[in-house]
Amino acid sequence: MDNYLQLVMLNLLSVIALSSGRPCKLSTDKRMADCSNRGFDHIPHLSNLTEGLDLSGNKLSLLDKSSFLNLPNLQSLNLNWNEIKFIGKDTFSGLPALQDLSLGHNHINIVQQTFSQIRFTLNTKLKYLDLSYNTNLPLDEEALYPDSVFASLMSLQELYIDLLPNPMFGTGFSNMTKLDKLVFKDCTLMHLKNDTFINFRNIESLTYLDMSNCHVNDRYFVKIEKAFLQHFSSLQYLDLSRISITFPVAMDILYGLTATTNQSLPVRKMKVLNLYKVNPLILLWMYDVNSTVKVTKEMTQYYRQLCVEDIDLGNNGIVEIAVGTLESFVDFSCLRRISFSENNFLFTFPRFAQSILTFFEESVYLEEFDYSYVAIKFSHGIKESPKVNGKQLRYLPEPQRQSSFRCVMPLSPGPHMRFVRFTHLLFPFFIDCDLDMSRSPTLYLLDISHTTISSTDFRILGVRVEYMNVSGVDFATSGRMLLGNMEGVHKLVIQNANLDRAFSNKNYIFKDIKQLDEVDISSNHLSILEEESVQGLEGVTHIDLSWNFFNDFPAGLYILPNLTNIDLRNNKLNYIRKKAMTWLDMMDSRPEHNIRILMYGNPFACTCDTLEFVFWIYDTNVMLDHHTNYTCVLPNGSIAMLRHVNDNYQLFLGNCNHESFLIVFAISGMSILLLFLVISSFLFKYRWKVQYFFWRKFKKQETAVDNVRQYTFKSFFVISEDDCWSRIFLLPQLEQFENEHNIRVCWQERNFSHNKYQLRQLSEFLPDSEKLVFVITEHFIADNWCEFVLNTCVNESVTRKSRDCLVMLFIDLDFKRVPEYVTSAYKYCKTIKYPEEENDRDGFWNEIRQTILTRE
Repeated sequence: MDNYLQLVMLNLLSVIALSSGRPCKLSTDKRMADCSNRGFDHIPHLSNLTEGLDLSGNKLSLLDKSSFLNLPNLQSLNLNWNEIKFIGKDTFSGLPALQDLSLGHNHINIVQQTFSQIRFTLNTKLKYLDLSYNTNLPLDEEALYPDSVFASLMSLQELYIDLLPNPMFGTGFSNMTKLDKLVFKDCTLMHLKNDTFINFRNIESLTYLDMSNCHVNDRYFVKIEKAFLQHFSSLQYLDLSRISITFPVAMDILYGLTATTNQSLPVRKMKVLNLYKVNPLILLWMYDVNSTVKVTKEMTQYYRQLCVEDIDLGNNGIVEIAVGTLESFVDFSCLRRISFSENNFLFTFPRFAQSILTFFEESVYLEEFDYSYVAIKFSHGIKESPKVNGKQLRYLPEPQRQSSFRCVMPLSPGPHMRFVRFTHLLFPFFIDCDLDMSRSPTLYLLDISHTTISSTDFRILGVRVEYMNVSGVDFATSGRMLLGNMEGVHKLVIQNANLDRAFSNKNYIFKDIKQLDEVDISSNHLSILEEESVQGLEGVTHIDLSWNFFNDFPAGLYILPNLTNIDLRNNKLNYIRKKAMTWLDMMDSRPEHNIRILMYGNPFACTCDTLEFVFWIYDTNVMLDHHTNYTCVLPNGSIAMLRHVNDNYQLFLGNCNHESFLIVFAISGMSILLLFLVISSFLFKYRWKVQYFFWRKFKKQETAVDNVRQYTFKSFFVISEDDCWSRIFLLPQLEQFENEHNIRVCWQERNFSHNKYQLRQLSEFLPDSEKLVFVITEHFIADNWCEFVLNTCVNESVTRKSRDCLVMLFIDLDFKRVPEYVTSAYKYCKTIKYPEEENDRDGFWNEIRQTILTRE
């Protein structure tokens, strides 16, 4: 029974512990308490020294005066993401030091009577209040914000609150005379009247208004009167980004900002105007509006009276800016940054060019220009071609025009320009002229990455830039002119630019670079980097080659004498060879500069072949990245920490010396075997020639040679066994010659014995024949024996030191089909061709007769 009671008590204590949640995390001085996401449904007991308390993500539902009685020094209180529904009127009265209060993402209905009883009169230091994402009201119901609550927030500087569908702000809001920033978070647009914000007209400190991400409902008609911003007389920052009102409406409501302008003050100056994506595509389905926008003078009539430092017009479906629109603006002197990104209009449209030049001339303080993510059309490398006889013809790309004269277009963006972005442009972009930017200041950023430039064979003259990005531009066949004519670039980024194809095409794009300190050529599918590829980079100190396919240390790095940082991370390196290790140690021994190499993420191998590299990693003074965390693959396929292998190499690679002996022995044996196979193959291929050579020498030793050689046969005829012409015509003639002139002629079919080895008989008859005659026919060419006999006869003529002994008879043979071994022997022989005309054949036989009878 006692055990049962103990078990019950243990379970009860566990439940109590779990219900109370994890303890809060306190700072050392107990002034900061992190009690977030603990599952609390009540305020935990904390030190009265606590100044900062985070209770976000809990299950609090009710707050009253007793909740914070023990925390008089509390300055920051975060109650976001709870389940708070009720707040007592004196809940925060005991927190005189409170400065920041966050009540966002709860279930507080600020238009209910219970909330209107709350007072912040005693919280005289409260500067920040977040009540956003709380109230949900029907779209057709008016929302009266409780004046009495907000009237007590006289010291408040930042207010985050929901903008309800039909808002009504009472006179109590005029008491927030120190309010600087007003942010509407959960924002639903239904009806904004010209006098909606009338009670904000006397708050001269209010300079920041954020109405971004306001949405509309497709079931109700939205009405926004164009002067509703007129009561924000001191507004400097206006954020309307992602508000669903269409771009023309957004330009119309700028009228409210011009209410304070007059003849003596024709332009109102502002810091920021954010109109990014105020023309969303969702409005196409909800209302009868056009997603494409043509900016005209009439549309921008109110903006002309504004002088804004930073304006964002991105992602609004702008397809054209009417000629003369930019020139109509009154004042550009304030402009510091402008963005036209993610639209669909051509900045280089010829009729618009003069407007652009005027715009840059008058925007003298412009620091940043962004014309990016513009998609007009896809470019085609091959033209559409017609069909002829049912076949598609393909046109090759037109050759580029070559001219010694190139036009130069001066481009002076202003003395303060620092950031220029022309990135992710999708249309056939080409420049026939060089751009002269010698009058521009040193840019910090020039970004033309991922732009479909048809040809990079143009120059940007005189530009000086800290950071230049040309990633994503195809440098496979061009680009050397673009990169080689800049005055100075500190860092060049050229990722995903087909440099593997460029270098294989011998397009060495860096060759003419004048000055460059750092280069990033990562992610270019490079597996080799030759010295020619890095010519022009001799001054580089940092080179990034990460995310390529190098399986060996890049050879081109050896000619870069100023390197201090090499990034080879995430390649295919198994190890580094002796040459590279020696070079790195030498570079690290320089008196003024050390060297650092990054190699993390490579599949290193720990084998007997790489043991020297394993030792080097931990012996070298070269700076490495996370080398204690390097891993390697062992011979058995398992993965180990390279540090462990280095410390215990006898355990992991203890058999390397034995393996080295076996490897040397195996290599020696294989070399001997290979040499034996080569000699055997040579002897087998030329076995007849070798045997003939030795038999010929042996015979010479046996027979004395007189000064005048006496031959048994006047001629030795080499005839193919399948040669019908020789049987029918040649052999009868030879027999006739023998009878008429009392001579002897030899040919294989008649004189060779079938019981003896043919090669031995050949070595006997050839030296004993005065003339060696070949009957070259189709059958002769196809007979391997005839080929051998021909080569043997050529060797015999060389031995005799006489070319008169060789004769070739060509019988009905096309010389184009004669094989190489016949043509190579042709220069040693006399040739007689069988005539096609029958009347000429008597002369053919007489020539053969004279050739046989004539002595050498």
